[in-house]
Amino acid sequence: MTVAEMDVTVRGKIVKDASGNFALQVSPNQSFAIAPNDLLKSVASLADSPAVVTVRGELYRKPAGKKKPEASAPLKLLILEVQKKE
Repeated sequence: MTVAEMDVTVRGKIVKDASGNFALQVSPNQSFAIAPNDLLKSVASLADSPAVVTVRGELYRKPAGKKKPEASAPLKLLILEVQKKE
């Protein structure tokens, strides 16, 4: 079985790593790197604050035309909708 696409709804805090990249931290030991887009700009100001956001996003999409994606490529969360900012 292979996954062609994975959409998720996640709740967490926006954080910035040492390289300046944004991630959504959903627990102390789990976070998802965020792919840059216009919706990231709307939550980027919340980075490293106690604010919690709920977003709907795409974690994985099979590359068009490729049979097998590279397993070593890190997954990036593409924000499709910001549902809530708390």
